[in-house]
Amino acid sequence: RFLLRRFYTAVLGKTNNSRKAPLFLRYFPEGVAPVVGAPLENELVKVGAILSKLAEEEDADLAGHAGPLTAACNALRTAMDAHAAAMEAESGAFAIIQAEKLNWLDSYRLDHREIGRLYYKDPKKPDTFFKAAPRAKKEEKPAEPAAKSN
Repeated sequence: RFLLRRFYTAVLGKTNNSRKAPLFLRYFPEGVAPVVGAPLENELVKVGAILSKLAEEEDADLAGHAGPLTAACNALRTAMDAHAAAMEAESGAFAIIQAEKLNWLDSYRLDHREIGRLYYKDPKKPDTFFKAAPRAKKEEKPAEPAAKSN
């Protein structure tokens, strides 16, 4: 976004801050806010349109912005792809964890049932083979400060 704002400032400089000049309207017909404020996917599309217009630009100062803008777009696209891959990996890992929890619970129940069969005369005995889950501790309320006497 920094590079886009720099290009925006360069275009404004070439048009003497006239937002109605044809050069300005060529690149930013709605201003810079809809480009910069758009979601990243849309921003890439809009900057791509600006880059296609920059490819035909005759002014060397403005055309010089094409390289850095292209590099920034490529870096953003790479980062977005990496983020999407990371989110997919996280989702897959979460699914694996949930499946393993279910497998563990099934094994626990099966073991509990088998021990219950061995000690059928004492139905509470299987519970002694498994550590009890810790209970959540009650949070202590902070002591209220004593009232000040005047």
